[in-house]
Amino acid sequence: MVMRRALAALAAGIAVLGVGIPAASASTNAAVTQVIKVETVTTGSTNPTPLSFMSTENLVQGKHLVGHDAITCSFASQTATTAQCVGVLWFNGSGALFISATAGANGVARGRILDGTGAYQYAHGTVYHIATSSSIGWLTVTFSLAH
Repeated sequence: MVMRRALAALAAGIAVLGVGIPAASASTNAAVTQVIKVETVTTGSTNPTPLSFMSTENLVQGKHLVGHDAITCSFASQTATTAQCVGVLWFNGSGALFISATAGANGVARGRILDGTGAYQYAHGTVYHIATSSSIGWLTVTFSLAH
């Protein structure tokens, strides 16, 4: 149960980015790689089934609330030590990112960006989250925009 709580805290923090409007290269139309870092603060969690959990978080940079997320994770069995997760990261006024990730018992989650909306439309890249406590973590999102 302790491992599942650690995974829940980790996955809760999976979803988060630092917010800035994505940029494109003005001279070449080439995709520009961007990195956003945010602190994740759990605002709610539930276990809809014995093999799954859902959580919501605030995404924070400095003292500023820059967005929210919602994550759902599922385990393959009662003894599984990793969870498969999907989620949405919403950034205040700029758009959302859709993600999938694998959360491990070590407090680390790694995954990818599936797509986005608004300023994040056509986004692709990676997400990396590390839990620093049961309700706090740090998320790094590395992405570019490509049609």
